[in-house]
Amino acid sequence: MKYNIYFLFLIALSCQIHNQAEVTYISSSLVQKNGQKKSPNYSFIHLKNDSVFFRDLYKPETLTFMGEIPKKKSEFLLDGLTFKFTENILEISNSNVKSIYRILDKENNKIKIDKFYFKNKKFVLKSKFNNDTIFFSTANSYRNMTSNSSDRWSFVDIDGYKVLWLNLGYDEVPLIIESFDNKEITANLYGLKKNKVILKELFSN
Repeated sequence: MKYNIYFLFLIALSCQIHNQAEVTYISSSLVQKNGQKKSPNYSFIHLKNDSVFFRDLYKPETLTFMGEIPKKKSEFLLDGLTFKFTENILEISNSNVKSIYRILDKENNKIKIDKFYFKNKKFVLKSKFNNDTIFFSTANSYRNMTSNSSDRWSFVDIDGYKVLWLNLGYDEVPLIIESFDNKEITANLYGLKKNKVILKELFSN
């Protein structure tokens, strides 16, 4: 009975994958062969009409075709890699490492915001781990007013998904903007867990 339920789940999942014209996943973590978890490889996987495409977030203008998804398959080999779909998760692995991707909500690629909104503005940034005030002083640098330090930032629009990149010391943090309303931005960091980040604009006197 359990086998039948699992089999039906895989069929339903496969149909869900193939019935959606476009689906996008973002890398969230890497797991090495010894079980050690690492930072993600900062990339997107796009599924478009049963074709698989890879996009390096460091080179967002380049879209690489990887191959076709076999019909009615939730686990398969492609270009020497094992692809495995579970609910909202895609695992891509070889003999040494597994890269875990999380699905992005399609509604979030319709948010109207661009890089120019941030420049010369100050925000309170709040998350589970941070409570800072930051100032986007130029087109590629920002100042953390709390720690009195500066670092780099950038903004990328990928198929409508808005990615706000913040360098935090030695960490690079790609935030996917989920909503933008009344001068408040809600974003998510896709790591081992999905962490919410709020940026509230501060008005100048």
